[in-house]
Amino acid sequence: MSTSPARAALVTLAIGDDMPWLAHTEPWREAYAARHGLAYVRLTQARVRKCVRWFKPRVNLYLEKFQLFDLFPQFDRIFYADADVLLHPQAPNFLELVPERELGVVYEDIAHEEPKRIEEWQRAQKRLGPLPQPPAGYFNAGVMVMGGVHRELFAIRGRKFASGRWPDQNTLNYYAAKGRYPIRVLPAHCNLMPVAGEAFADAALRRRAWAIHYAGRGTKELMAGDDAYFRATYGRPADFAVAS
Repeated sequence: MSTSPARAALVTLAIGDDMPWLAHTEPWREAYAARHGLAYVRLTQARVRKCVRWFKPRVNLYLEKFQLFDLFPQFDRIFYADADVLLHPQAPNFLELVPERELGVVYEDIAHEEPKRIEEWQRAQKRLGPLPQPPAGYFNAGVMVMGGVHRELFAIRGRKFASGRWPDQNTLNYYAAKGRYPIRVLPAHCNLMPVAGEAFADAALRRRAWAIHYAGRGTKELMAGDDAYFRATYGRPADFAVAS
């Protein structure tokens, strides 16, 4: 795990199945971190000793993002992005888009995906207890902007985790709602996912997004093409390591 005296960081997982995607996404995020004066932190070791029941064993790797709890004494602000998120060469500093006490996220319970997220909400409440009021939405945990006030959201000790399709995401959504953390809802282009429909499927539209998230099956092959497009259009990632 890399370190830096900077008080703000761009953080990603680099464990197991996440590693192949970094060949395309990491050069751009290294340049992004340098351009915006952020430390770049790679979480490279599995440290979260939790196991949730689901038919895909690798989902337990998703829980490794709860290592963010241990980073907050070192950093005041964190911009987290999954390994399969490609940052646009001209993407702004996400930390400047979100007030320090708010959790910056993109909701994904839209269109035909909403029933699945409602099911996850119901499953989480059955396991963890009913919520006092319904949440405003269900956010994706692949791109998050947070501050030190959110440290307890990533606590592990003594915490009961949700299960389901996305145990990390369900757990974070549940405790964010239970703790009534203020949410800054970011526009879709801050975490453009397949749930966005045409905006993701259309290459021209997708490549305008500030953060492209190749979540799920059948999307990873698009990543190499988008990386190549950025390099052909904007130049080497290293050329964007210095603010213009």
